[in-house]
Amino acid sequence: MDLDNNMQKLTVAKIIYWLQHAEYMGPSQNEFISHGGGPNEFVMKSKDGKVIRMIDAFDPISIVISNGVMTSGVSVSDQVTINYDNKSLRLKSPDLKRWIENDMKTIIEDYIKA
Repeated sequence: MDLDNNMQKLTVAKIIYWLQHAEYMGPSQNEFISHGGGPNEFVMKSKDGKVIRMIDAFDPISIVISNGVMTSGVSVSDQVTINYDNKSLRLKSPDLKRWIENDMKTIIEDYIKA
């Protein structure tokens, strides 16, 4: 993101606001990462080198089939997974979830077109 761009600066301010007002749901366990449907992870790096990853939260589901087990992922309503400082946790933040699922893709597509 270009922090000289006021719209992108506003987006970062919104993300920080959503993180500050999110509800802690507990540690992330058995995290399932979706690899389809567009970008699902946003990474921010601070000036001091700290990295925070915000990921669309998915949980695994499994069913027994005739020759083993089939596993897939389901989106967890209103939740995101945050990875920071070797810790992984779940936060409930409907606005951040929506931004990761929808708005982030639009921003990336607009940037590519420019």
